[in-house]
Amino acid sequence: MSDAHLLTAMGGMEAGSNNWYVPKTEVSYQLWNRLIGVQNPERLDQASES
Repeated sequence: MSDAHLLTAMGGMEAGSNNWYVPKTEVSYQLWNRLIGVQNPERLDQASES
């Protein structure tokens, strides 16, 4: 995802109808890394076993 980025929400902020937000505390480490565009296979739990 080229436009994915971290956001710290503040009180009074509202999500728009075209926005998607995922609470970091609600997803696994590997999924979070995929959502933010991490490419390193080790951080995605895809490292080869050789």
